[in-house]
Amino acid sequence: MTQTVAQVRAALRRDTATLGRLQDKMAEVEARRSERIKLARQLGASGAQLAEDTSLSEGRISQIAPAKEAKRARAKAAPKRVAAPVREPLTEKEAPAPFRPGAVGAIKTTLSEYVSDAYARKFVERVTIFLDLESGEWCSPEAHRGRIEWRAHTAAEVLNQVPDVVERVYLVGPNRPGVRPGHPYDSEADAVRVWFLRDVPGWDVQKDGHFLADEDNPVGRWQKGEGERARAVEIARASGWFGEGLYTVAEAARAWWVLRKTIAGAFGESAILLSTPATTGRDLWRRTIGYTRDGAKKGYPVLSDELRQLIQSTSGQGRREIIPPAEGQSHAIPGFVQYDMRFAYAALAWGLPVGDPTMWTRRKLDQAPDDDVAKMLKGRGRWLVTATVPSNWNRVGLLGAPTAGGGWCYPSAPGQTFTTWASGGEVELARAMQWRVELREGFTFEEGKPLNTWRDKLTGAYQAAAAGDLPGPEVAHLVRAALRNLVLMTIGAFAARSHMVSHSMPATPENSDRLPTDRPVREIEGIYLWEEAGELSEWNRRLAHPEWSAEIWARCRLRLLNAPTGDREHSAGMLWVPADSVIGCRTDAVYLSTDPRWPDDGKPGRFRLKGKLEGSMQRPTTDAELDAMKTRAAANV
Repeated sequence: MTQTVAQVRAALRRDTATLGRLQDKMAEVEARRSERIKLARQLGASGAQLAEDTSLSEGRISQIAPAKEAKRARAKAAPKRVAAPVREPLTEKEAPAPFRPGAVGAIKTTLSEYVSDAYARKFVERVTIFLDLESGEWCSPEAHRGRIEWRAHTAAEVLNQVPDVVERVYLVGPNRPGVRPGHPYDSEADAVRVWFLRDVPGWDVQKDGHFLADEDNPVGRWQKGEGERARAVEIARASGWFGEGLYTVAEAARAWWVLRKTIAGAFGESAILLSTPATTGRDLWRRTIGYTRDGAKKGYPVLSDELRQLIQSTSGQGRREIIPPAEGQSHAIPGFVQYDMRFAYAALAWGLPVGDPTMWTRRKLDQAPDDDVAKMLKGRGRWLVTATVPSNWNRVGLLGAPTAGGGWCYPSAPGQTFTTWASGGEVELARAMQWRVELREGFTFEEGKPLNTWRDKLTGAYQAAAAGDLPGPEVAHLVRAALRNLVLMTIGAFAARSHMVSHSMPATPENSDRLPTDRPVREIEGIYLWEEAGELSEWNRRLAHPEWSAEIWARCRLRLLNAPTGDREHSAGMLWVPADSVIGCRTDAVYLSTDPRWPDDGKPGRFRLKGKLEGSMQRPTTDAELDAMKTRAAANV
């Protein structure tokens, strides 16, 4: 068939793109092989052995990993420990547009067409089992049991062996699906993806696709057949509800049964457990929206797309930070303690911003009386500020600021000036600590109680589990973990950030022309894989309230710094301990080198001791070191 010049040139461009991908892949493999050659050399492999393994000459092996360097590498002392790197905030010119003055004035519409209102549809819970990834044993919440025969530990074996009535499978075990000893993939994340992406004869991937962007909590969705008689099965990890742990399928199934009864008792018999904590939590919340005093149905307006995006792009979540030692300070610490807040997000979900916000440009702020501005800071709102750290400051930073790459840092160097967004509470604390904080612009809301009933019901359920009113300590622990995750993930879901949906197709020459050109595409075991931002459904849009998430996250960051305790005479937080004893923090937990013995009266939101180590040790400077220390410390409490 005759081709036009344009068609041939288009084919050439596709060939060139394919060659580029292959060259990138070859370069990646070459680099990985070189690193492994160096490692093998350090571990004692000879040049002849490595030449045999790689088909390279011994001379080339020596160029990549000289023998004398390998000897030096084996002989040298342990590497010198270095402090965790300190990230710098972006300057106002470097920062994205939402962090520069004018962002508020650019908002044309503050509310959308959607309203969050009451909804109490009666669902039928999917038939659920918990499956052990090692033994193949499974158990249902109704105590039915069975076993599948593992041969290759594949998704196909699950789909083809579980009973036909099963619609949802939660995998139990410390390992993720596909992560087996000696797996051939470049990473455990790739092993997980391949497990879900392998073709399963007789089964198709559901329209919504798999969710594989988070390899710790992947979700696979398959169906067999078409139309009303199609059989659909979802596979996920039980850790998405209960967290990581060594619990059995029987314990997980029993905890699910108890959790189901607990939720129905608090929210009504029509309330059930949906696939994820975030979806379940939002469904439960809609069941608590009541009526006004005059009998009208309550509703909470959803902000416009542009205002929601401004909040989403300028509000950090939990504070995660490893504090480096001060210059000249030893890496040795006298001990390690971990405190975290009990059921923190639920404790902080009171009195939240509601309604149509008032927008405050710099001009309007300059015209407002000082007393009015002070009152606004005590209310519900968000503010673009320029802050300066006092010249005599020697503690952790108070306000989060954007960094290169989309992360957050907490500037604390004396005299440092930066621009960021903060809640009114954060601004008040910084000013109380003698920071200079200039309001540039912002917006404020009326205060309402949209989550109070929801959080009170869940808090009551959590306290019942904590009091030991459930069958067995392990089941009680799992129920508490599930309730915590339900609150944590629901608050995150209110932020309504777009989620990534995984797409794949066989890696064939024909399909190479159909690949997207505006996002990274990977090839794993003959499969093209890429992620795209999923569209928010109308259900998600109707429940989008990033103003609530931002307020609760800000309150939790404040509690890490300054928090009440069970004794009115004592406060907790990183501002109430010696500066050099602060090791770091994560969301609702702080890590210290000495124990402040904060009083705990058992109430939600209070700091409680969760781990302790005594004796001299090296300060953790990486997430991996901190995780290892936390694990050891937890065994002592």
